Amino acid sequence: MPLAGAMREFIVEAARTVVEQELPALIDRRFREDPRLTAVDSLPALDVAVRQKVPQKGRRRVVAQISRELTKACERMGKPVHRDLTGRRLYPRDVVDDWLNSGGWGAIERYRAQVAGQRELRV
Repeated sequence: MPLAGAMREFIVEAARTVVEQELPALIDRRFREDPRLTAVDSLPALDVAVRQKVPQKGRRRVVAQISRELTKACERMGKPVHRDLTGRRLYPRDVVDDWLNSGGWGAIERYRAQVAGQRELRV
């Protein structure tokens, strides 16, 4: 009987060690690999264009430019670009916010003006 108690204690202690040390890493890895969770934490370039009120007509070129700019921003920040189940690129929200706040949208406005045929007035 004392051997069974010692064995049970050993098994409980080993299980507690696994749960406390290794389980959080396994759960974290599982969350990073699950493509459904990136849809909650990330945005496609089209959503960025819609949030910035880009008119629907002529939006395709602007969305492509936003996508290129956000891909570069992700590379600079060392963040991964995910893909959803349909293959769209998904950009982390913090990268999108940083890009918009650092003047990224000004570059898009200049690109839209260039596509529309307007030029910058240089004085």
